[in-house]
Amino acid sequence: MSTRAHILFVEDDAGTRYAVNRVLANAGFRVSVAATGAQALALARSARPDLVLLDVQLPDAIGFDVCRELKADPATSALPVVFLSARRADAEDLVRGLEGGADLYLTHPVEPHVLVAALNALLRVRLAEARLRRFVDSNMIGVAEFDAESVLTDGNDELLRILGLTREDIAAGRVTWPEIVPSEWQAQQASLEGRPRREGMVGPLEKEYQRKDGSRVSVLIGAAALPARSEGVAFVLDLSERKRAEREREEALARAEAAQRRMGFLLSATSALMVSPGEIAAALRRLATLCAREIADWCIVDRATPEGAVRMAVAAADPARAADAAVVEARAPGRAGAIARALAEGTPQQLELVDDPEALEPARDGRHRQALLTLRVGAAAVFPLVQGGHVLGALTMVRARRGATIAPVELALGEEVAGRAAVALENELLHEELSRSLRAREQTLAEVSHDLRNPLSSIILAAAQLERSAGRSELPDLVGRRAASIRRAGDRMNHLVQDLLDLARAENGRLELDVGEHSARELVDDAVESIAPVVRERELRVRAAVEPLLVRCDRERVHRVLANLLSNAVKVSPRKGTVELTARQRERAVLFTVADEGPGISLDEQRHMFEHYWRGRESGAQGVGIGLSIVKTLVERHGGKVWVDSVPGAGARFSFTLPRAED
Repeated sequence: MSTRAHILFVEDDAGTRYAVNRVLANAGFRVSVAATGAQALALARSARPDLVLLDVQLPDAIGFDVCRELKADPATSALPVVFLSARRADAEDLVRGLEGGADLYLTHPVEPHVLVAALNALLRVRLAEARLRRFVDSNMIGVAEFDAESVLTDGNDELLRILGLTREDIAAGRVTWPEIVPSEWQAQQASLEGRPRREGMVGPLEKEYQRKDGSRVSVLIGAAALPARSEGVAFVLDLSERKRAEREREEALARAEAAQRRMGFLLSATSALMVSPGEIAAALRRLATLCAREIADWCIVDRATPEGAVRMAVAAADPARAADAAVVEARAPGRAGAIARALAEGTPQQLELVDDPEALEPARDGRHRQALLTLRVGAAAVFPLVQGGHVLGALTMVRARRGATIAPVELALGEEVAGRAAVALENELLHEELSRSLRAREQTLAEVSHDLRNPLSSIILAAAQLERSAGRSELPDLVGRRAASIRRAGDRMNHLVQDLLDLARAENGRLELDVGEHSARELVDDAVESIAPVVRERELRVRAAVEPLLVRCDRERVHRVLANLLSNAVKVSPRKGTVELTARQRERAVLFTVADEGPGISLDEQRHMFEHYWRGRESGAQGVGIGLSIVKTLVERHGGKVWVDSVPGAGARFSFTLPRAED
């Protein structure tokens, strides 16, 4: 015990007061002294001592009365009181003093060390009680006292809050542990009755109590018997917040698991729909199987076509129902029922508490009806496959059990999967449309080529005959020149047709090359020879510098590349100008360059000049605009690259690479 405890010593005899005061001071106590009952009551309230050491006989009062007043006052009721009397106390005095609230009764003479020890022991008890009281009053935990009949006799504010009680409820003695325990906890409560008295303590354990308003509260409770008494004390911890946090955690985990399952399902659905063009039927079959396994008992996928709806797939989760699913799959969708409405209106349809399976679609025949009855329709949801405002099909999910429902999360999944299926169907439609367009264009080009080749062949043949007859004396030189001109025009038209065909083949991935090893010199000479008449007409000079290299290429198509570039250079070069053509080694490739003295090309035009059907505004070039496009296509088909270097006013240099043949 701390030696600084504060003692209020009440004694009217000066000698006794002096002697006892010295004993207390020497023991380390802080002492306040009073000689009368009135002084004692005043000091007890103002000085707030830790203990009152009180004489029985006082000038103005009896010590017993002073003790009762101290205990009656809430401000001093918790003070321990020790009577120290000068006369020997009889049994009546002891009873009167202790019943009046005193904690100890001593008589003179008393040994100093016995007095000090007794006071310290009492102060330790009261200190422990004060600590317990502070703990109880802190309301960190609910504390209840109860009697042998399990009736609650006292409780702190926290206990009242937890159980939803008032002090009046406790004071009326109408609250017992069994009465506030819900029915499902009664068996446990019965097993706990009397255990604190028999075993000293019980718990802690979790349980629920029912509040006065009918709500429930989860608690952690432990109880202990009070020594030498038939009463007990219980400590009750409110678990509501912990239980709420646990529920929220469980709900969050459930949501996370659901989201993970949802994401897994959507990834699987997306994977099922990611197919090559032309494989949409197999993709929709996989999707139907996936939906039947994950979010429905069986599933239907229909596709809308201009001729009417087409059934693509029917899948059942139960393998034993596969034959019935096949029967439904073999029947075309009807013109009535939920599926037909979804296809016609483009709005989702939901069926619940279905009595007749034909609410989904009317049976085509008896076998169809029997299959629907076997598969069963308890609830269904039909999602139209809509993309770009067009209904492309419908996805139907069915729950077989009578009275079943389709949960909101399943409806959300179905709607999202339907959206992805609609995208896959639209992609398939776009591919089909593109394929039709490409086939139509190929057909058109083939027909145009056929229609052009016949007259061209005739023109070229006639021109060649005229040209061969030009040396005869009976035909003037003019006829020969015209014949040569006709042949050149025919050659140009023929080259244009070949360019158009090659562009179409390249876009379809069908351009095939006849690759061989050819001399760079021969390729250059052939190209220069093809433009010789124009060169002579414009009085141009063509300078060719060619290294002795072999090129792996399709000779005919490289000739057209060089002829195109040389023809362009000749067109833009000034009369009596110079065109340069070089071929040299560049690492493992052969670099060809055609340079002219034309007006040059702006940077903006350089960015577009290799596009299909592009014609430069500044150069004044004529034609359909496929020359440079076919150059790029043919060079890249060989594995090479093509580019242009030009500054307005300083001509242009077109370069391209082709693979060099190994020596």
